[in-house]
Amino acid sequence: METISKKVVSIEFGGKKYVLSDEMTIESFLSSLGVDDSNVVLLKPVRDGFALTLK
Repeated sequence: METISKKVVSIEFGGKKYVLSDEMTIESFLSSLGVDDSNVVLLKPVRDGFALTLK
């Protein structure tokens, strides 16, 4: 028997950690936080997922 585990992605942004659902994109995540599309966002891999910073 094989066990299937769901993978999740965590994002650190603004000192908080968020867990993204399967249906959420980075674009929709940033939009939900009120980040404008014209901002440059840096994506850095970390142990549990990614860290986003605005440049």
